[in-house]
Amino acid sequence: MPFRPDPFLARFESLRWLRRERPWVGYAAAVAGVAAAVAIRAAIPGITAPFITFYPAVILAALVGGARPAALAIVLSALAADYFFIPPTLSFALVPIDLITLATYVAVAATLAVIVVFLNEAVDRLWRQADNVRFILDREPAGVILVDSAGAIQFVNRTTERLFGYRHDELLHQSIEMLVPDDVRGAHIAVRRAFTTAPESRAMGAGRDLNGRRKDGMLVPIELGLDPLARGEISGVMATVIDISERKAAERRQQILSNEIRHRGRNLLALVQAIAAQTIPLEARREFSGALDGLARTQDLFLETGTAPLAKIVEAELTPFSNRVTSVGCDVLLTPRAGQDFALIMHELTTNSAKHGALSVPEGRIAIAGRTDDDGAFSFLWEEHGGPPAVAPQRKGLGQRILQDVARSFCDTVEATYSQSGFRYELKMSLERIAGTVVDLAERRAVEAS
Repeated sequence: MPFRPDPFLARFESLRWLRRERPWVGYAAAVAGVAAAVAIRAAIPGITAPFITFYPAVILAALVGGARPAALAIVLSALAADYFFIPPTLSFALVPIDLITLATYVAVAATLAVIVVFLNEAVDRLWRQADNVRFILDREPAGVILVDSAGAIQFVNRTTERLFGYRHDELLHQSIEMLVPDDVRGAHIAVRRAFTTAPESRAMGAGRDLNGRRKDGMLVPIELGLDPLARGEISGVMATVIDISERKAAERRQQILSNEIRHRGRNLLALVQAIAAQTIPLEARREFSGALDGLARTQDLFLETGTAPLAKIVEAELTPFSNRVTSVGCDVLLTPRAGQDFALIMHELTTNSAKHGALSVPEGRIAIAGRTDDDGAFSFLWEEHGGPPAVAPQRKGLGQRILQDVARSFCDTVEATYSQSGFRYELKMSLERIAGTVVDLAERRAVEAS
């Protein structure tokens, strides 16, 4: 049966135990075997071969005790045969032909003993190898479960025993569904059978978080990886199980903290907007409130992941005009400070374009491009096409302060161009000032797909 100990090796386990724990038994077997061989040889008259009954005694001594008891059995059997069965009997005297016969017996018996000793060593090595594998698997921090094609558990390591609260013998040969919550056992059986029909490796990762059922009935959150096994008579699957209780608890704490921060941040922004409503003129108030809304959206992105891709900030601000905007090269993970600054700039660019630029007419278009150079410089370009001619503002209001002063706080170059073809806005900065890394979009999509 797949995954079970080899029954051939199991037959030798008692002999291995005797050689390891009771070495004196081998010598006793040598003496007793030779004595029995003498008695059998004496009880059967007419046998011309004096050593025929002694070979089993040598083999028995080698099996039970190894090389030294086998050597003892050979010496004792040679002396016994010479004394009791080789004429003249009851004497150790030998003629040359008898000496040759005795030497031949010793050589044959020694050969048999060597073969048995080598067999013992081969079995011992196979057992040691199996024990080493078991030792390694038992110390694996993840649970390891081997399940045959019928869904029966054939092996578990100690981590699995601790995780689910069962002893090793309570799990062996039981259905894997005993570790599955009651409400999904039926569905799990169907999924397992479908997997057996078309097996494929399934790595651990997002989307493979499940619950396991412990012996006490409690559910434990786990992450599961599957690897099909098919080699010779072995067929089934190896499941790797990790307890993610601490991670889930940390995620819950993080979610609670994020919700609280989001709630407090929203309250603070509402308070700022209320104060602005009382102190700022109506036209400036709308512009100021729009900038606060942009900051709030960016803050939500940071609370979800700790970083915010520039592409997400661009997308969030330009969602109503998505069919009129192209954006490339903006897969940069921004720091919180840079994300807030870019949110203000994107809101101002979008608002101005919707009022006076390309987004104010149906045929207008926006092209956004980010580029990272080999020297670590990053450039951001906003270009408007198909809209009315761009006219430079006559006064420096809040919007211009954002596009110029806020941008210069983290950019090396800020260029705003007003022309007949449309507005053009370009920023150049060191990538280290705004981001920790640049995300390869193809690689990220491949990871998400897996």
